[in-house]
Amino acid sequence: MPKTNTKTSATHPSVGDVLHHVSVPFLIFTAVLLGFLSLSATLILPQLTQVDIAGKEHDAVELKELVKKLDTRVQELERARGEFVTPLREGLFGDAMDQKYNSRDLLLFKSQLEEITQQIETASLRQGYGRRENKDTISISSMTFDQEELSLKVEGKVQNVGPRSMTVLAQFINAAQESKWVSDISPPKFTREHDDENGFYSPFIFTLLLSE
Repeated sequence: MPKTNTKTSATHPSVGDVLHHVSVPFLIFTAVLLGFLSLSATLILPQLTQVDIAGKEHDAVELKELVKKLDTRVQELERARGEFVTPLREGLFGDAMDQKYNSRDLLLFKSQLEEITQQIETASLRQGYGRRENKDTISISSMTFDQEELSLKVEGKVQNVGPRSMTVLAQFINAAQESKWVSDISPPKFTREHDDENGFYSPFIFTLLLSE
C-alpha cells in the first residue's frame, strides 16, 4: 500500500487578530492609568500642593489669585505712601503744602492791602470827607488767591465818604497798582449806589496780578 505524504501548512495570525489580542490589555491599562491620574488629581495632589497661610489652607489656583490680590494691594499702598512722603508738590503732600502756602500768602496780601486802606482812610480824613467815628472806609469782604495764576481777587465796597465813594475807590485802585508786589490790575466797574442804611457807597470787584 503506497504511503501518502501529507504536508501541514503553518498558519500566521493576521494583523486584525494581533490588534484584537493587544487592544484588550491596552484598554485595561489606559483605564487604570486614567483612574489613577484622576484619583491623584482629586485626592493626592491637593494635599501635596496646599499651603497654609494665616491658618487657612490654599491650593495652587487660590494661591495664584491671592498673589494677584496682594500685588494689587502692594501697588496701591506704595502709591499712597508716595503721595504722603514724596518731596514733590503733587498728591496729598502737594495739596497740603499748597494749602499751607496759600494761607500764608493770603495773610501777607491781606496785611499789605490793609496798609493801603489805612493810608487811603487817613487821606480821606485829612481832606475832610471821611468819618472819624467810622474808620472802615474801605471794607474788604473777601479775597481769593490763585497760586497757579498768581492772582488775587478782591471784593468789597467803599463807604462812609458820602458821594465821593468813587473817588476814594479810584485812589485805592491806583495805590494798589503802584505796589511793588502787583504787576497789573483788572480794574472794577466804578459805580455809586445808595441805600438808607449805608448812604452812598461803591461796590468793587477787581483782580490783582502779582509779581513773581
